[in-house]
Amino acid sequence: MLVYVLNQYGKPLMPCAPRKARLLLKAGKAI
Repeated sequence: MLVYVLNQYGKPLMPCAPRKARLLLKAGKAI
């Protein structure tokens, strides 16, 4: 399963694994 993530500027990042997406969200690097 892949998750689509937006960075803090609202630009879509490559789909990443849910675990990585969660880390990005926690680090404030994604919304």
